[in-house]
Amino acid sequence: MRKIALLAFIFALSLSALTASSKYLWSTGRTIELVANKIDYKDNILAVANNNVVYIYKTFGVSSFTLKSSYILEEEVLDIEVLSTGDVGIAINSISTIYTENDSVDTVGRDIEIEIFNGNDIDQEGSNLYVANQDKGLTIYNLGNNGVEDIVSNYRKEWGLNSIEPQWPLLYTANKHGVATVNLSNLKKPMPFGNNYDVFSTSKVAYCNDYLFAVSSRTLNILDVSIPGKLKKFTSEVFPYNIHDIKVKDNEVFVILGDGGFVIYHIDENKEIYQTDSYDDGTFIEDIAFIGDYILVVRRNQDIKIVGYN
Repeated sequence: MRKIALLAFIFALSLSALTASSKYLWSTGRTIELVANKIDYKDNILAVANNNVVYIYKTFGVSSFTLKSSYILEEEVLDIEVLSTGDVGIAINSISTIYTENDSVDTVGRDIEIEIFNGNDIDQEGSNLYVANQDKGLTIYNLGNNGVEDIVSNYRKEWGLNSIEPQWPLLYTANKHGVATVNLSNLKKPMPFGNNYDVFSTSKVAYCNDYLFAVSSRTLNILDVSIPGKLKKFTSEVFPYNIHDIKVKDNEVFVILGDGGFVIYHIDENKEIYQTDSYDDGTFIEDIAFIGDYILVVRRNQDIKIVGYN
């Protein structure tokens, strides 16, 4: 009787996972002939980095990509973010801002400019841009008047910040010892909020529907953050590959596993978490970006693959 009940429970759980998200991955057979390792898309602007070279496209869905600008930097691009100003933010591990236009490619029309920041992770929320530095901490810029040099404040932490996830009035951070929360209620004076959640060195954090997804090597720690300032472990999962990155779109979390492709988790209206689909074409997945019902899959030393997801 217990076995029958257990099977019924597993069947119900599988049915819930199936109905939680009716979207599926499918091959479009299309690619973008460009090698890259970082990508971001917003407001019809696609920004792509290949180590120290940046390409910026104006797009019309996935049917048209027009190269507007390309730049060569002295340092490798660690993160890239399309900004609300229409420019593209670049994070590098240097205070140098030297770059040149890439004359080896043909661009069309007015150039889209880049803004360079000393850090390893950048994220915009509203008119504020947050820049994390793995050695120093956090710098907050205001972009309200297109003034990227307008520094609002700094938040120094001896552990440094590997990754940030702003969810005003809080900001979640990954550091050398785990995960911490910063209170941004007064942007001019950010303050620590609650205790550090100690796990192995955390390289990446991502937020979705009151859950914080924190990466420690091959382990994905899922924390319940529904109570502000209180980080409570919900569950964790260990993968056979190091987790390379995490991206979030709507109610879904995409866990990028490098050599293992990526897996997709859906969070339903009851805050249940289900794995709904996975992707692995045998290449190393560096990054992904979303354009409508499509995913741009950045593959190491390969072209960018356009995958449908609807």
